[in-house]
Amino acid sequence: MFFIIIIVKSHKQVLIKTILQDLLKDKTQLSFLWFYLYLLTIFIFYNKENIRSKILN
Repeated sequence: MFFIIIIVKSHKQVLIKTILQDLLKDKTQLSFLWFYLYLLTIFIFYNKENIRSKILN
């Protein structure tokens, strides 16, 4: 999970584009599941960052 967050942080847009391309190529339930998982990870990561910045400021 930590590794995924690091990837999301450093290559956010590239990662999303790659997943979208995979979705277009292969429209299986597994692809949608992965796409949802990454979106969820990004969402959770940004919430944590926002909470930290609010506490610090």
